[in-house]
Amino acid sequence: MILSDEDAALFYRAWGALLTWVNDRRRIVPAFPRPTPGRPIAPELATAIRDVVWDEDALREQFLAEGASDLDGAERELVASWKDRVRGRFVILNHLQKHSIFMSEAVYGVRGIYTPLMAMFPEVPMFVQAVLIPFRDVIITDGLIQSYPMHISFGGGARRMFKEQYSAARAAGQVHTSLPVRTSPGPTVATPTARRAQTRRRTARARST
Repeated sequence: MILSDEDAALFYRAWGALLTWVNDRRRIVPAFPRPTPGRPIAPELATAIRDVVWDEDALREQFLAEGASDLDGAERELVASWKDRVRGRFVILNHLQKHSIFMSEAVYGVRGIYTPLMAMFPEVPMFVQAVLIPFRDVIITDGLIQSYPMHISFGGGARRMFKEQYSAARAAGQVHTSLPVRTSPGPTVATPTARRAQTRRRTARARST
C-alpha cells in the first residue's frame, strides 16, 4: 500500500525541488533551503505553495525548462507526468491490500508514499480534499491530503450508494490504478431497469416459440 523507500525518496526529491523553485520565484512563503528527508518542509508551507503549483500548470512546465537541470531523468519524467493529476474532493471508501479506494465521479486505487493511508485515515468512509498524481504505473497523492475539521457521519443509504458505485466500477474494470485514465472496454454493468427489460425480452421470445 506504499511506495518502496527508494521510490518515496525519488518522489520527495522531485517534489521538494519543484516547491522550492516555485517559492523562490513567487515568494509565497518565506524562503527555505530545498527539503531533504531529514529536513522536510512544514506541511502548512508546502500546502500554500502546492495550491499555486496546481493552479498554474505553466509553473511546472517552466520548472522543467529552467529549474530542473540538477534532477536526473527519472525525477524530471516524474514531474512531467504530473500534468495528468486529478484534483478535488473524494470519499475514501476503504483500504485494500494493494491500495485505498478514492471515489469522486470515478474510482481510483491510491497508494501511500511513506505511510499507509490506512494509518492516516483509519475511520472510513470519509471526505477529503486531495490531488492524485501518477507515480510511474501507480497512483499516489502529493502528500498533502486535507480532511474536514469535523468527521462527517454517513448513514446507511450513503454507505450503500458508495458501495454500489465501487461494485459497479469494479465489475466494469473501471477502478483506475494509474494516470492518465485509459478507458478500455469492460463488461457492461446492467442497471435494474435494463435487467427488467432483458427479462421481458426473453419472456416474449419464449412465448413466440
